[in-house]
Amino acid sequence: MKDTKRLLEGILKRWNEELQAGVPADKLTELISRLRAKFRDEGMCPVDHHEVGQASEDYVDGALYALRNDGIIHEYWRTKRFSDWDRQGVDFWVQVIPGGRRMPLQVKSSARGAEDHRKHHPGGDIPCIVAQKDIKTRLTDIIVCWHKKNGG
Repeated sequence: MKDTKRLLEGILKRWNEELQAGVPADKLTELISRLRAKFRDEGMCPVDHHEVGQASEDYVDGALYALRNDGIIHEYWRTKRFSDWDRQGVDFWVQVIPGGRRMPLQVKSSARGAEDHRKHHPGGDIPCIVAQKDIKTRLTDIIVCWHKKNGG
């Protein structure tokens, strides 16, 4: 079990390094899927969900940073881990125009996690995104839809 823990720590470290280097999320998602299947087949505990969640948030943070630099959004803020906002399902606040309303955003690392989130927030009051490929386009779509529905 000690070897498994060391292996997982090494994988998470490598994953975070690749995220920092800009490796496409679809390759990381494929790696995570294969690891989960391997651990499930061997009856082992999967990767720590907090670590996977943090890495997914880091990926979305980079995409929001790019959207801000491209002028698609005005500003964004990341909530602190385990803060009241984080516990309520808000990982980021996104502001499209200066002085406009802030859109809450939840980040999930899997489609199943996003589905669970939507069950808890059925009205779409907190939009959710899965940190996978084509993130900038999907983020832009979510922001535009929310902005139209909720106003500036």
